[in-house]
Amino acid sequence: MDNQLNEIKKIDFNLKSTPITLEAVALSSQNQIWIYDGISSKIGLYNVNTDTIKWISTMLENPISYYESDYTHFYWTDVNLNLYRISIYGTIEKLGNLSKFDAIQLTKNGNSIYKTDDKLYYYDLTSKSSSKIAIDEKIISKFFFRDGILSIFTQNEITNYKIILP
Repeated sequence: MDNQLNEIKKIDFNLKSTPITLEAVALSSQNQIWIYDGISSKIGLYNVNTDTIKWISTMLENPISYYESDYTHFYWTDVNLNLYRISIYGTIEKLGNLSKFDAIQLTKNGNSIYKTDDKLYYYDLTSKSSSKIAIDEKIISKFFFRDGILSIFTQNEITNYKIILP
């Protein structure tokens, strides 16, 4: 899709010569898309211009339970709550272990904000410590954090908080 949400290209992975079961898809850089194939348990980069896939990981030990990306890295947690990232060059790093969560979002510095039991917490990977984020909302459907603004989505409204993370 372009910037006005017009379809510019349709990609059908069912027509590929090797079967692929896409379980994760995210944007990358340079006309590429991050993909995770559930059959081979590998992470790759699909090039939109050349219609080719470059597999950049070996077979992952455990399935992906959550993922997100930026242009140069693909981040994921496995079923054991281990957090990893892979670069566009194929370098895999284990960033640490996370606490059990219902929803999570990584922050720019590699730490995270996560929700469990309708409470939000900030998790510092370096110190391996969690701290509760004090907000007024009782029931949180979803949340989003960017540039110091924490948006809380409830059934009835959206509330924005300006917060400073440690």
